[in-house]
Amino acid sequence: MNKKILSIDIDYCLDTHDMVEVFDLFIKALHGIKDKSRVALAQYHADILDMLNGIDGELDIYNVDLHHDIFYEKEASIAEVRAGIAGSSDWVLWSALNLNLNSYTWIKQPYSEEFSEEMVELFCEAYYKDRSYDIIDARNVLFTSKLAFTHDSEDFCIKQKPSIFVETRLNKEILSIDFDYLFVCLSPEYTPKENYFFYEICKSAYSTHFNIT
Repeated sequence: MNKKILSIDIDYCLDTHDMVEVFDLFIKALHGIKDKSRVALAQYHADILDMLNGIDGELDIYNVDLHHDIFYEKEASIAEVRAGIAGSSDWVLWSALNLNLNSYTWIKQPYSEEFSEEMVELFCEAYYKDRSYDIIDARNVLFTSKLAFTHDSEDFCIKQKPSIFVETRLNKEILSIDFDYLFVCLSPEYTPKENYFFYEICKSAYSTHFNIT
């Protein structure tokens, strides 16, 4: 059975209404998970890879986020991602290339930046290895910031492209899903400081749920 992962980026919340909706979703998902190792809160979205790497089976990821995080051609190159380097702006592509990602659903805001044609083309090209992707050597490096890490580029095997879906704002169907894993990140580079408190509220709810002092 596929594992369903809910990922929430606090930068999605643009107003109080968003926070109420997202918190309702967060609490529902949290109360459905009994094992605290299946819940993680972190500063950066790239930290979700620590969780995803430890999950066996196919993954269905639902990402509530202002940004799609698949790949932004101005911030990284396909060669870097294929060499094993992953960041908060391309963790989805890394997951598609290296994990058993069955589907990815992006829950966005109405004014979120849409997929660019360049990104779609590069996403498709990432599934075909040719000499142009051998420029960057794979290194066994673990960045202490967890913003990126590398692995042996010969280790991954691409089976099929994941299905990608886009939803504008949360809906009843997403609220009805029983999630197996839950991840929340602050994304301080995108979230206004006046909204940091919402991340702290989620952390407090997590600690209360699992009786963490």
